[in-house]
Amino acid sequence: MRVALAQMTVREGDVAGNLEKARRLARKAMGAGADIVAFPELFLTGYDWRAIKQMTPSSTRQTAHLIRSLAAGIAVVGGSFAENHGGKLHNTTIVVNKEGRRLATYRKVHLFGLLGEDRAFAAGNRTSSFSLDGWRAGVATCYDLRFPELFRRLTYAHAAEVIFIQSAWPMPRQSAWDLLLRARAIENQCYVCGTNRVGQAGTLDYFGSTQIVTPLGDILAKKGRGEGLLVADIDMAEVDRVRKLIPALPDRRPSVYGRY
Repeated sequence: MRVALAQMTVREGDVAGNLEKARRLARKAMGAGADIVAFPELFLTGYDWRAIKQMTPSSTRQTAHLIRSLAAGIAVVGGSFAENHGGKLHNTTIVVNKEGRRLATYRKVHLFGLLGEDRAFAAGNRTSSFSLDGWRAGVATCYDLRFPELFRRLTYAHAAEVIFIQSAWPMPRQSAWDLLLRARAIENQCYVCGTNRVGQAGTLDYFGSTQIVTPLGDILAKKGRGEGLLVADIDMAEVDRVRKLIPALPDRRPSVYGRY
C-alpha cells in the first residue's frame, strides 16, 4: 500500500485556506499513486478555541462533509476536527474511503492538559480501526502516543498492522516524538505513520518530522521542517516477517501485568 502523509502549516481559524491547501495535497498524493493520505491534528482550524467552542451539531456535519470531499479517488485519514457529539465537544478523527464513505470514527482518548484540551474537549472512550486494501489500520491522536496501552489494544483487539497518528506536536519535545514513534512500532511490530503539522502559531513552534516507521523501528521515510507530502510504500509481508522473526506478541503475559 502506498501511503502519503501531508505535513502542512495550519493557519488558526482559517478553515477555507487550510481546506484549499489540504485539497492541493490530496490531489498531489493521488498523482503520486497513493492509496491513502493522512493530515495533521485539527488541520482545518488549528487550536482556535473560539471556533472550537462554537461548534454545533450542524457545523460538525458541515466539517465532516468537507473532510469527505477530500476523498476524490483516495482514502483520507482526516486529521482531526472539533466535533459536537451529543452536546459534548470531542477532538475527532474520521477516516473515509476513496468514494467518501466513512470507515472509522475516533475520538481522542487522552487529552493534553498542557494546551487546555481537557477544558474544551470531552475524552473519547474507545479505540478505533478500519480495513483498507487488505490492511487492518489503527488510529491515534498526538498525546495518545505517550500511552503504549492504547497501541497494544490496537494491535490485539483490532489486529492493526499499521497505525496512523495525527498530531500537532510542538517544540521543544521533538526528541520524544521521534523516540515514541519508533518505540510504538517496535513494541507492536507494525508500521507507524506519524503526521505532524509544521510552522509557527503564536508561541508554539511545530517542527514537522512527519515519518513512517517500519515494524523493526527503522525510519522508512521522514520529512524535516518544510511543508509537503511524505510518500512511501509499506509491505504487509514485512509485518509478517518481523512478527515471525521475533514472536514478541504471543510471548506477552497479560495475567501478570494486564490490569496495569
